[in-house]
Amino acid sequence: MDAWKTFKDGFDKWEQATSSYLDTLLKSPAILQPAGATLSAWARAKKMQDEMLAGWWSRSGLPTRREQERVLHAINQLHSRFHDLEEQIEDLQDELEQANAATDRARAEADALRAELTALKAKAEAAPKKKAPAKKAAPKKTTAKKAPAKKSAGSKGK
Repeated sequence: MDAWKTFKDGFDKWEQATSSYLDTLLKSPAILQPAGATLSAWARAKKMQDEMLAGWWSRSGLPTRREQERVLHAINQLHSRFHDLEEQIEDLQDELEQANAATDRARAEADALRAELTALKAKAEAAPKKKAPAKKAAPKKTTAKKAPAKKSAGSKGK
């Protein structure tokens, strides 16, 4: 166990010393300027390589990476629209099934009412016909005017 502890203590001291040295070194303009110039040169070289490859691909009749990405984006949009349409179709099918079920219930109810009406008609035709009671004649109304009531003798002008 002591060997491990000794190794670990030595490693920690080495790490602290190295870390301190590299922090100072990597903040130095003498290192940063050439490193920046090298990075810029690599970026320019990469850009030139990408342009050359794109030109080669276009001259060979094959699509460039940009064109492939554009087509892939269009395919993804179409896929999304297709998925939305599938969902709309499923919703419409559900509504249609509900409407068909309601129609079937209404037809069954109409058939039951027709059967009931047919039974009632048959029953009415089979029942013996009764004579309707004779209506009594209503008293005749006269249109003659009645004579005004006579005044009594006691009510003459006082």
